[in-house]
Amino acid sequence: MQTIFPLKLCIVILLALILTASSLAQETVIHAFMQNDGFDSYGGLIFDPQGNLYGLASTGGSQNAGTVFELTPSSGGWTLTVLYDFTGKSDGGNPRGVLTMDGAGNLYGTTQHGGNSHNCNGGGCGVVFELLNTPQGWKEKVLHTFTDGSDGASPTGPVIRDAIGNLYGVTPFGGSTQCVPNGCGVVYELQPIMLSLNGPWREVTLYEFSNYNVAVTPNTSVTFDSNGNLFGTAGGGPYGQGVIYELTHGAGGWSENTIYDFSTPGYPGGGLTFDKVGNLYGTVDGGGDYGSGGVFELIDSQGTWNLSMLHSFGSGSDGISPNGLVFDATGNLYGTTYAGGTASNGTAYELSPGNDGTWTETILYNFTSGNDGGGPDAPMVLDTAGNLYSSANLGGQYHLGGIFEIQH
Repeated sequence: MQTIFPLKLCIVILLALILTASSLAQETVIHAFMQNDGFDSYGGLIFDPQGNLYGLASTGGSQNAGTVFELTPSSGGWTLTVLYDFTGKSDGGNPRGVLTMDGAGNLYGTTQHGGNSHNCNGGGCGVVFELLNTPQGWKEKVLHTFTDGSDGASPTGPVIRDAIGNLYGVTPFGGSTQCVPNGCGVVYELQPIMLSLNGPWREVTLYEFSNYNVAVTPNTSVTFDSNGNLFGTAGGGPYGQGVIYELTHGAGGWSENTIYDFSTPGYPGGGLTFDKVGNLYGTVDGGGDYGSGGVFELIDSQGTWNLSMLHSFGSGSDGISPNGLVFDATGNLYGTTYAGGTASNGTAYELSPGNDGTWTETILYNFTSGNDGGGPDAPMVLDTAGNLYSSANLGGQYHLGGIFEIQH
């Protein structure tokens, strides 16, 4: 008995050390959402050069149609200011995705509903908007109202900007009517016709998805590679598990090439991220070794993209349903999962590459859906000190979720 007891004690101590090591990061809720702030913040946050945070809330606000908000840090904590309160009418409603900021501090985003189109069940098909940072305050301008025609409908993701100010995004619906009843989705570009604050914009449909066996319903926004090609994720494909696609621009316009078909349960989502040498990283909502999702890498080998699963989430213990990814300066990846973890309310995690090509996962935080929040459904963003920020849609002081910081 005396030889067995120390062994058991060592195992207990070892397990305690492992659990402690996986919970080293400190989580702080820097703002708990209330009805007038907006809530259901799905897209993630961005920083301006001064260290202020900006984000979107899909629901809430005075008209329950969502808000654009700013969080400003001070010695006493963070202060939230609603920059714009959507009405759900011609100005748009229910924004979703992450904002984009230009060099003048103006903000760009999309709404799923609203606009002056009476299509999409009468609730409007969504808009692309700009928030102008003027001396008189923030002013909203609708750049494009979707009509559920060839221009698409109900954008769910952000827009990205190229070097000359054009905007690019996707809609999961509208476009080709081969997908009944909502359309197959499109990739679009918005071009400023006049370089002035009040000038009009022109929408150009770059690609209409039209074949379920190839790709349909693009579900995250596109991202540029160093050559100006666009990459994104979509549903469908020959196995029905989703695809990664590339759009390249030539003399005849833009053409689509599927660079990877998921043949086992995958469902890619959360967006794609390039590393410094042009490899692609993303997440799948299902599949992996345990069916809980995973993180993958795609490497281009002379035109053939080869996929490696870097991490499979393990039967819920370290998370289920991962979201988007972000790199730090040393090549580590960070993300959140909507569910799973020790309290089944999601996790924040880090993936670190080793010299042998393997990646090691560290759980930074397990959400409880108490005051700390739960159900994070957006990628994280890093500040200059390496701290991580994102939103949680469950829990919180007012049970509407909140914005959290993980000090790492």
